[in-house]
Amino acid sequence: MNQILATDNSNKRTSKNAIDIKKVIVFFGCALFLFGAVLIGAQVYKAYDRVKEEERLARPELLIEQVGEQVKISASYAAGIEKIVYYWNENEKTEIVENGKTKVQKGIDIPAGENTLVVQIIGVDGNKTEKTGKFGEPGESVIAIVFLKEEYQLKITATNALGLKHLKYQWNDDRAITVEPEVGSNMTIELIIDIDRLEIARGKNEITVTAVDANDRETSAKRTVEGRYEPEIEFIQYGDTVEVTIKHDMGFEKIEFVLNGVGQVYDSNSSGYDPTLTTVVYPIKLKPGENILFITAYSLENTEKMRGGRAVYEP
Repeated sequence: MNQILATDNSNKRTSKNAIDIKKVIVFFGCALFLFGAVLIGAQVYKAYDRVKEEERLARPELLIEQVGEQVKISASYAAGIEKIVYYWNENEKTEIVENGKTKVQKGIDIPAGENTLVVQIIGVDGNKTEKTGKFGEPGESVIAIVFLKEEYQLKITATNALGLKHLKYQWNDDRAITVEPEVGSNMTIELIIDIDRLEIARGKNEITVTAVDANDRETSAKRTVEGRYEPEIEFIQYGDTVEVTIKHDMGFEKIEFVLNGVGQVYDSNSSGYDPTLTTVVYPIKLKPGENILFITAYSLENTEKMRGGRAVYEP
């Protein structure tokens, strides 16, 4: 009887131990599964993050090459091409919108002479690639028309290795103006044109520049310029007073007056300020002796004009 009871207790302990071992195995199995899932998830996230970083660092592919009398532009970008921008010799830029195409080919004509071409490919995500190349035949005239935004001027440069006879420029359908090269330096003609009411009217205007070389060959280039007006400033002295008249047909943002180093401003903080006034007349009292006067007018068209002068008052 005692032996049978002892045998029964041993079987119970064995069964309990087996259950405990199964629990441990199941626990470690779940733990390994969870660890593996976390590890795989981390690796997948790293791979995704790496792909996104590679996409961010990717740039459109661009090839420019001369084919006959044209330059062939070949571009590709998996993310999509937003637009192509190109220009010759710092002249006006040309933009071609592509609306997300992944591959683009364009042919553009080469101007006369040896020219520098800059091409930009801009992706829909803002990434871009730029390339520069020289194309054409040396010995012919090259014309560059550069817009100087800060000075609101045009800088025109014409060059020819064989020499230039002269250069002509013409606004719209107006009479052409001829510029001769300097003595002893006929390979380059350079001039600066102020864009004001003396040159062109308000709105879009086209300037045509033509260079004539030593063999009477002509090369032309064009550029569109937005015309605007500068303020006009006039001084008239009456005894101890200088009457200043400032005009602009769109009105003024502000006018600065400086007499003998002492300044004052006419603007929105001034009594009686009216931005719609197209003519402002302002009398300035002079001190005995020499007076130095400076006037700077800022129009609502975002143009400005400064004029200085000397006035002598002898009581």
